[in-house]
Amino acid sequence: MVTRAFIEDTMAYGGQPLPFGGGANREATSWLGTIDGKGVRGFDTREYLRNGFLRYSDNGSATIDRIEVIKGPTSVLDGVTSPGGVINVITKKPIPNYDFTRLNFVFGSPFDRIVANFDFNKRLTPNRAEGLKATLRLVGGYEESGYLTEHRNRRLENVMPSLLLEFTPHTLLGIQHEHYKVNGERGNDIRALRTTVTEEHPSGLDGEVPIHFAYGVPQNMSWDGPDINTPEVAKDTLISFQHQFSDDVVFNIDYNSHSRVSNWGPVTFTGSVVEIDEAPYWQQSWRETERDQSVTGLRINLASKLSLKQSEHRFVFGFLGQEDINNWQSQNYLNEEGEIIQQRFSLFDPNPALFAPIPSRLELSPNKRDDTFTQSLYLNHHAKWLDGALITLWGVYDTRLDSETERVNRGEGFAIAPNSEYQSHKTMPQAGIIYSPIQDLGIYINYSQSMQGNAGRFDGWGNSFPETPGEIREIGSKFTLADGKVSGTVSLFEIKETNRVVFDWFAPNRENPTADPNLRRGANVSFGALESQGIDADIHLTPNKNINAVFSYGYKDIEITSDPDISRIGQSTDSYKHKVSLFGKHIWSDGALGGLSANAGLIWKSKRQREADRFGAPSYAKDQYKLQAGFNYSFSFGEINYKLGFTAKNVGKLSKRYYGYVPGTREPYYFDSPSEYLLSFDLEY
Repeated sequence: MVTRAFIEDTMAYGGQPLPFGGGANREATSWLGTIDGKGVRGFDTREYLRNGFLRYSDNGSATIDRIEVIKGPTSVLDGVTSPGGVINVITKKPIPNYDFTRLNFVFGSPFDRIVANFDFNKRLTPNRAEGLKATLRLVGGYEESGYLTEHRNRRLENVMPSLLLEFTPHTLLGIQHEHYKVNGERGNDIRALRTTVTEEHPSGLDGEVPIHFAYGVPQNMSWDGPDINTPEVAKDTLISFQHQFSDDVVFNIDYNSHSRVSNWGPVTFTGSVVEIDEAPYWQQSWRETERDQSVTGLRINLASKLSLKQSEHRFVFGFLGQEDINNWQSQNYLNEEGEIIQQRFSLFDPNPALFAPIPSRLELSPNKRDDTFTQSLYLNHHAKWLDGALITLWGVYDTRLDSETERVNRGEGFAIAPNSEYQSHKTMPQAGIIYSPIQDLGIYINYSQSMQGNAGRFDGWGNSFPETPGEIREIGSKFTLADGKVSGTVSLFEIKETNRVVFDWFAPNRENPTADPNLRRGANVSFGALESQGIDADIHLTPNKNINAVFSYGYKDIEITSDPDISRIGQSTDSYKHKVSLFGKHIWSDGALGGLSANAGLIWKSKRQREADRFGAPSYAKDQYKLQAGFNYSFSFGEINYKLGFTAKNVGKLSKRYYGYVPGTREPYYFDSPSEYLLSFDLEY
């Protein structure tokens, strides 16, 4: 669990060029030992969930109440998910019988960071024992930050009103809507940082070198990417109803609608290095791409409790249905003769053109529409025996997955792959047992299955993939020691996935069937079987009322155990084995330093395997570190509470980025990331 207080202490606002990119949700969870980006225990989740439903967009810092990281069988909410677990962002909801206004301002350097968030909670009706009660909560904010690249920055704006209606103490209705907009900041430097060229070396071995390094171009140059003025817009609506029939029977129904429009343009979609007058030039063509995504979900739960003489039983019967629709439409820039424009400029140009030339016109290219409908019926049973010393659980998930991809060719001269569709039906079990020999120790073992679809994911030639099934086995312990001063969870797990789809940057595709390193390459590939064994631990330390710390450790050994391409069998690439994080906080509650708190955190990731076979042996990236420290001072003046804060991130510039290879070696080029300093000011009244 990542709490709101932890997000504020770490100043996790996201949108940075350090090892935690994306939104605030990704930076906040980067402190957990089992999390890497969107991956849990080495297995990528489809996306971060939001209130239990799929959401494609990141989350702004203003709307997050807490983040749940659910691992093991309990993460299989509906059977259609990653076997590693899920990450679920819980948004802020109205708080009854409490009025407040909270304002948060953050200023940072050297990335010109500005954050301005507001949180307003207000009772709309009198605080009475009977009758309708209504509470409104309005949150939102503005976030802006620069990047290392010259043409890249990020602007995020969002506002989210929520209304809670209490018809009776047992009947509640919640309505929430968010409007979210972020400028198209992703991928601006993809050409400068990921494209490589091959250089010969006196050793006779070739090395893949980042294109900007090979030609002496500054690394902060942008070669590609969306116009910063073209925003991504998302809208989310959540309607929740709960009725408690009795102390033992509760009914819940939740409806969620998520839509996202991301309009990228102009973006280069092909490119290569050409030689003109013995000088290197970059050749690129242009397209604008609009992606329209929507997810509609419905969840219905009926929970009941039953007490017998020697046991207690809890049943949950539920249904979850989600329809996920993705529309892609691209427009290519053509010249007056109807030919796709190929623009060239020198690699040494310090300010490359990021916009298509004029005059030009747009021509529609193939349109792709993915439609996936998932529905699951599930029944869970939890039982307590022997006065709670023994807990058994079992569940059954009956899941149907229907997926269809339709392509429409609206332009001339474009190759088009065939339409595809598939259906899957699977009944998946879940079983577990928890035994507590003493009050502060619980030992558990469990097993479950999972399944996730691969709609909209195709190989380099446009062929679709079937679903990806998974199996999870886990044994662990939950404990409390030293009168509650030490508590935590330690678990051993074994996970297996078959037909797992990943993106391979070195794979051939239709445009580059030989995987020539001088041309754009990369495609989705499917592994025959991927297996992971590991351990994770999350330990909370509270030696006294003024000190608390969280230690998190994750170890995973991931291997491809079977695959049609035998060259891929072995250690999984782009994965580290060990991750350790430690975050501690000291609070001075009284005396001359009353109101002051200090915190510090460290993250270490072990070396990461990049390629399984480079010149006859694996290639690795070095260990990665992240160090940050900060303090806060809280005080009151009149009826207003204030808080001042300061945080230094990437202290000592320990966090580094790596790209390409030094010619003839297995070593990448490493680039420093600067330190960042943040100053915050909060008030509440």
